Order: sequence, then structure tokens, then C-alpha cells
Amino acid sequence: MEYNGKQCTVETWDASEGKMKVSFDTSVVMAEFQAALKQQLAKRGLLVKESSEEALIQVRCRFIRINEGNRFLRHIHLSMFGFGNAVIEVDGELIVGGEKVADLEVTARKGNNFHFFGGSGKVLLIRCAKDCAKKISKKVISGLKRA
Repeated sequence: MEYNGKQCTVETWDASEGKMKVSFDTSVVMAEFQAALKQQLAKRGLLVKESSEEALIQVRCRFIRINEGNRFLRHIHLSMFGFGNAVIEVDGELIVGGEKVADLEVTARKGNNFHFFGGSGKVLLIRCAKDCAKKISKKVISGLKRA
């Protein structure tokens, strides 16, 4: 199926109900997620628009959990066992023509990036956000194939 030129909107992110465990403002992570998702959808041939009035395809997402993990556990290299990992969980839905077509639930975990003293939780969360955006864009395309 050809997606070139089909208009798509990406809804704003709501993190007010989610579980946040971070020591910094999460707006940077959310902005990176939104930019990466728009880029991934455009790469797959969808025309991402700001206005939802003319778009047939809508992608709505919200953050369920943002956790920067434990830097000390990453520093002592326990992240390879899952300890200290940064985690982002995103929940969303794909709407085509006003009808919900697919659920978009993804989780991304990033462990030790082998930086000094376990690395920055902010950097790991940005990498998680980009990973979530890539996973969601794949789910959007598979949902459009089923629609």
C-alpha cells in the first residue's frame, strides 16, 4: 500500500497522569519523542501536518512512565541484568477516519551506555524516546495495512 502524500497528524503528549521518576524537566524528552515520531512517519511516506482538520490519519500518544533509572547501578555495570535502566512507556492509538484502528503501546529500556559513572539519565531517556518513536511508527504502518 502506498502512503506517499497521505496526511497524518500527531497529537500532543499528556504526561500528567503518568509515573515520572526524573530529576529534570521532561519536556526535553517529550519534544525529542515528538520530533523523532514525526521524522519516522515522514520517512515512511506519511505527510505530517500540524492541523487535524484535514488529516484522515491521527496518531495520539501519552506517556505512561518515564524513569531515568539508577545511575549508581549503571555505573557498577548491573544494567546488563536490567538494574538501573532508564525506561519510557508510551500508550496511544491510531485513528483512521474517526475510527480507532490500532493500539500503540511500546516500552523502551536503555542501560549502561558505558559513559563515565553510568552515564546521564537524560541522555538515556532521549535514546529511549527515539526508540519508542521508531516502534510506534512501525505499528502505525502495520495498523494502516490492516485498515
